[in-house]
Amino acid sequence: MIANKQALGCLLLLVVAVFTLPSCGNRQPKTGPVVLNEVLVDNESGIVDGYGERTAWIELYNRTAATVDVNGCYLTNDRHDLKKYAIPAGDKRTKIAPSRHLLFYADGNASKGVFYTNFKLNKGEETFIALVASDGETILDSVTIPATLATDQSYCRIPDGNISPKDKEANNIWKVAGAGANSSPVVTPQENNDAKNKADQHSALKERDPHGGVMTLTAMLVVFLGLTLLFLAFKLTGYISVQLAQRRSQKTGKKPAKGMTKGDSAFIPGDVSAAIAMAIYEAQNEVHDVEGDVITLLHASRKYSPWSSKIYGLRTPLGAKVPARKNR
Repeated sequence: MIANKQALGCLLLLVVAVFTLPSCGNRQPKTGPVVLNEVLVDNESGIVDGYGERTAWIELYNRTAATVDVNGCYLTNDRHDLKKYAIPAGDKRTKIAPSRHLLFYADGNASKGVFYTNFKLNKGEETFIALVASDGETILDSVTIPATLATDQSYCRIPDGNISPKDKEANNIWKVAGAGANSSPVVTPQENNDAKNKADQHSALKERDPHGGVMTLTAMLVVFLGLTLLFLAFKLTGYISVQLAQRRSQKTGKKPAKGMTKGDSAFIPGDVSAAIAMAIYEAQNEVHDVEGDVITLLHASRKYSPWSSKIYGLRTPLGAKVPARKNR
């Protein structure tokens, strides 16, 4: 029984170790989950860094289906110094989501932040770049940038994260991207590397439709089709509602309600309905017509109240002459 528990514990530890391999904080096998994906050496008109400057950059790519943290790994441009730039720990931005990219600026000033290396990339020189595991010895991925790379041209994997041995033997993994590149992909920092030249596609569309007529007709057609689909949807909804109401009435034995016509006794003409509506509106808002004849009621004032006068009494016979009251 104890032996079975120990075996089960060892199995659990093995499973945990396997699932924790994607982190660069652990020892990594060769060709790890994160690879070098694109490198640009001479940046004159491309992406700017957080300080508004254009510098060389190195793009990493997570080719797995799990999030990978590259803190503790190393970047280097020297075969003899694999620990040249250590990616600092403690920053959540060093975690790369599945099939996502992470960019490092190779401007030689690591004091700017986590994503700025302490080495530069020089134009016109064949440059070795490697991503090294946290042990400082295991090279997870490496590439040699050709010296012929021109300004604003990058060296990128096609497709992203491609490590196929067959393609590597045929030298089809890495392609030159950018203006004047024969392989036609475009420079895509922090985006997927596309083997098709998007700029050429746009130029071809502009040549085929210089005045935008086809684009306009396409947009109008899309709107018309959308409105038609909405009309059909509402029409179908109304038809289904009527059919359901008729089925319910048949089950309950009641006739479905129909719209009133002039032959019905409950039919109210339109002018009568309008008069009723106006009367209700005026009654609710206290709106009345202004009348021309005005009756003025004058207040009849008395200096004394006849009900409290002493000249009248219960013993005074009816019809008797009442003496006049003297004014004081």
